[in-house]
Amino acid sequence: MTEMPLPKPYCAAICRNAMTDLCLENCALERKGRWFQLKNDLSIQDMPRFPINEFVDDMTPDERKIILGSYTAKLVDQAQGVIYEPRFIQRPRLHNSPSSQVPTNLQVQSVLHGVSEAITSSEVREIDPSETERSEAVAQPAD
Repeated sequence: MTEMPLPKPYCAAICRNAMTDLCLENCALERKGRWFQLKNDLSIQDMPRFPINEFVDDMTPDERKIILGSYTAKLVDQAQGVIYEPRFIQRPRLHNSPSSQVPTNLQVQSVLHGVSEAITSSEVREIDPSETERSEAVAQPAD
């Protein structure tokens, strides 16, 4: 069985597609960086040290372009004062809206109107003891 190659650590640390199907089946296999997308919320301080040894000895030309471009872009962003703050998506708080206030003049009787009439005496009945004996016999496993 052939082992699937994992992405290089210097790439996986800064790529949005790291460890996805696109990464594992294409980028890590071919090492061309075709599906590389730089994480937006990274700053240069969040990125790992520049992989100089891998850059010289191990990287393909395509990987070198991607790594150089990524680190250069983040350095320029820092020099220009561009700050990437993480965006948090929150659900709207519907329970705090003014329309969800229960009016104080609401009468309980008006809400429960007709409920007592809907329940009839035929729905409430006693359980016949013979029914429970039959259900217990059915539930017992046969030997």
